[in-house]
Amino acid sequence: ELIRQFTREYLSLSGAAQTAPLLVALHAGMCALKTPCCALDAHRAAACPTCAEPIRLLCATLPYLQRSRSTLVCRLSGALINEDNPPMVLPSGAVYSQKALLA
Repeated sequence: ELIRQFTREYLSLSGAAQTAPLLVALHAGMCALKTPCCALDAHRAAACPTCAEPIRLLCATLPYLQRSRSTLVCRLSGALINEDNPPMVLPSGAVYSQKALLA
């Protein structure tokens, strides 16, 4: 306890940050990428850095990003689903991009 108290006082006297700048930047970046789907095992994407196993544990306590516009990403190809690559619904209810299904 004495070591923590000394460190805290030393940092406040010297004007240094108590949290490492790299950690602050990492948290800000992960908050910008994290969505509610990152918490669900069935919706994890291989290309998502917040879904990757080592970083996923660090992101567990971070808040989600509030998005005003959403995008659809195909789980098969990882490509954006838009007007050039429209969504296709299978009888099971799964949605994939047209280009992924035709490939």
